[in-house]
Amino acid sequence: QSTWGKHPEMISHLSPSSKKLLQSLLSDNHMFLVTSKDNDSIIFASEALCQFTGFSQDDLIGRNSDFMMAERTPQESTFQIAMAIKELRPEATCMLNRKSNTDTFWSHFFICPLDNESKQSQLFVRVFCVLGVEELELEGFAGVV
Repeated sequence: QSTWGKHPEMISHLSPSSKKLLQSLLSDNHMFLVTSKDNDSIIFASEALCQFTGFSQDDLIGRNSDFMMAERTPQESTFQIAMAIKELRPEATCMLNRKSNTDTFWSHFFICPLDNESKQSQLFVRVFCVLGVEELELEGFAGVV
C-alpha cells in the first residue's frame, strides 16, 4: 500500500504547492489527516497521528473526521472550522480531540484546502499540534481545561 493510504490517485492530482506541503508534514512526522471536501471523510491519516491517538489506519480511513472531536470542544471552534470548509480557506483554532481509549487532548488545530492541478480544492489537510495547559492559557482557553 502506498504512503498515501487507499486513495493515492487523489494525492497525485494535487498542485505542486499542495504536494510540497503534504511531503513536508510527512517528513517532519506531524500529526495530520487529509479529508475530502464533499463528505469530510478521512482519506489519509499520518502514522504520527495514529501512534499518538491509538487509532489504526483502518479505524480512520473512510470515517467522518468529526468522530475524533470530543464533546467539550468549544462551539466557536467547530463553527470556525465549518466556515473555513464552506469558504475553502485556511483556519486555525483550539480543539478538544479524543484518542481511541477515550482520553482527550487539546490541540492547536489548523485546516487548509489543498488545490489540485486545476486550482480547485477537493481535499483538506488537518494538522494537530498538542497543547499543554500553558499553551491553552496563551490561546485564551484556560477555563476549559
